[in-house]
Amino acid sequence: MDRLAAGLTRLAGLLGGDPREPGAGAAGGTAYGLAAAWGAQLVSGVQTIIEVAGLPGALDDADWVVTGEGRFDQTSLRGKVVGGVLALARGRGVPVLVAAGQVDAPRPEGVVGEAALAGLAGGVTAAMADPHRWLRVAGAELAARAEHGHDV
Repeated sequence: MDRLAAGLTRLAGLLGGDPREPGAGAAGGTAYGLAAAWGAQLVSGVQTIIEVAGLPGALDDADWVVTGEGRFDQTSLRGKVVGGVLALARGRGVPVLVAAGQVDAPRPEGVVGEAALAGLAGGVTAAMADPHRWLRVAGAELAARAEHGHDV
């Protein structure tokens, strides 16, 4: 491992740039390599996805936002799409619902409800065996609870 680290440090020295720049280490350093060797510009993937999806405009008339990922935990709010969606929605006063394979974090401000597919399916294995089914179940449950004004 030390040999690999030394080799990568040498490569970074030859390429130039800053391998510690935010986003440079994502996907095994691919972004750093592209930026240092070919002049690619590093941009926030979260912001790019939010803009390309048209989320800012869609929130103008939204009553709710539903977002999610495989495991909703403390890292979900740092540099991931879920955190970016939550920040944008919270800034506009739009409540957020989270559907995730597993939920392993307390509700952050702005999240008014969550549904864990593993909990609905009776376990992680069952949820992973048929994720489409359990995602539909989670969405239906969140929608029904939100529609009736229950704590979601």
